[in-house]
Amino acid sequence: MKLDEARSASGSGLGLSIVSKAAQLLGLPIRLRSKIGQGSMFAIEVPIGRASALEASITPTPHRRRLRIGLVEDNAQVLDAMALSLESAGYEVVAATTGKALLVALDQRRPDILISDYRLRAGETGFQVVQSVRAAFDNALPAIIATGDTDPTLMREMAAHGVTIHYKPLHMDKLQSAISEATERRTL
Repeated sequence: MKLDEARSASGSGLGLSIVSKAAQLLGLPIRLRSKIGQGSMFAIEVPIGRASALEASITPTPHRRRLRIGLVEDNAQVLDAMALSLESAGYEVVAATTGKALLVALDQRRPDILISDYRLRAGETGFQVVQSVRAAFDNALPAIIATGDTDPTLMREMAAHGVTIHYKPLHMDKLQSAISEATERRTL
């Protein structure tokens, strides 16, 4: 496609931004190759894995069921990437783009932990999601809010309600540590 044709093509122009966020979330590098007059190529480098190692890492131990995570993120691509990453790490993930949709998707199955983006569409906040899910299941349900907001007032408010803040960009190893810490505190 020539540049003139590309200008008339429909689209939001957010594709690369979404891919970049998903790649950061998964800890994957993005490569760029560009030639003047010919165009640009973007690639995500995915490491080669071993099926046997992956299967072993996601098989739950027989004496303990997998943790169920309620996940809310209003960006569908980021939601899919997060859900896939968490499922690959061995968690059961119930994902939705709003708090109300999460409650429907959970279908009376209590999550072990809730993870939500802070700023959601239509003015909904992750804290509102936490409040509604806790009201439906358990007021002491562990919760993690993912945000880029460093407002001290927000941090104090979340801490006062027992909600852990996890700053963006998300890194799966740190998020998994936060999940373990929050759920282990709950079982003590």
